[in-house]
Amino acid sequence: MRRVAYFPHDRPGDALVDVGQLPTLRRIYGPCEIVAFCTEANRELFGCLAWCDAVEVYEPGRDWTEEERLAFGRFEAVFNTRHDADAFRRVCALESKARYGYETSEVSGNACRDGYTAHLPLSMWDDEDLRWKTGVCEQGAALVRLVEPGFHIDFPRLGEGNFRVDRPEEWSGAWRQPGKTVLILPGAGSEGKRWPMERFLELAREVRAQGLEAVFQVGPCERSLGREAAAAGFEVADTPSWGRMAAMMRRARCVVGNDTGPMHLAAMLGCPTLTLYFHGHEGTWFPYGEDGRAVHIALSPRCSRTRCLENCPEAAACGRAIAYETVATVWKTMWGGKEAIENKQKEIIHADER
Repeated sequence: MRRVAYFPHDRPGDALVDVGQLPTLRRIYGPCEIVAFCTEANRELFGCLAWCDAVEVYEPGRDWTEEERLAFGRFEAVFNTRHDADAFRRVCALESKARYGYETSEVSGNACRDGYTAHLPLSMWDDEDLRWKTGVCEQGAALVRLVEPGFHIDFPRLGEGNFRVDRPEEWSGAWRQPGKTVLILPGAGSEGKRWPMERFLELAREVRAQGLEAVFQVGPCERSLGREAAAAGFEVADTPSWGRMAAMMRRARCVVGNDTGPMHLAAMLGCPTLTLYFHGHEGTWFPYGEDGRAVHIALSPRCSRTRCLENCPEAAACGRAIAYETVATVWKTMWGGKEAIENKQKEIIHADER
């Protein structure tokens, strides 16, 4: 059986928007085995993806020994989504028939010509149609187009069996009844992507007033937010595994939160999502679309629809200014059925309503 090596990004959100490449690689090289080479940050995540047959964890900056390198065996092809020189050296160290990756600020065009069978040049980002008129998933698909020119993707979908879930033997607390819980994700990778916690708590109280339960999910860097939620009387899921997270999302009525990797996962699983989105052009960086299973709504300041916001120092302030009333009004439609959501989408103003 042929084998394919795949190097994902470190950030879970970036890694998830690219995983739609994996089933296509399985088809192109099938029957094949896909081995994900990742850092510790994504060991668990890629272990949950049924499209991955094995996960090899490496420590950046520590070179493989010759014994380790030989133990990996031979690959039909290696696909490198990463942009760092360390990953490039590892790709070149693997025994493989073909290698594919990117020219980057750390990996020069000359190095790419020596190390890759084919690569994507930095000049690809000069293509206006690609850079500003397609979503981030379609931009990532350019890597697979090196071997299958007709490949396109808007956003990957995870169906039953594509993601290994970790269900408890018996659900307890707010989770006893499926569809009665709203999962709230108040954290994010940086402070600049977080809507104020006090507004999430206000939303949780509104959820409860509607006869549902709100559960806050926090990661290891967000435990202070979890303590606030617990002090306010709400259940907190502290650092659930990716498998447990997926099980909770599938059981929830909807998922509300900031722009994060877990929100990407919720959308991929087909959960209705309401995301507070601050940065960049929404059509490019918010890649969720109607997929026949659920509606995904983004609320963002008006200025996020302009290109200049990508590096705008005011983005965080404008995002935090999204009014609670706007979020609460949209959320109320999310448990009123698909028609109610679509009607509300027509009324949504992407503006910093104060």
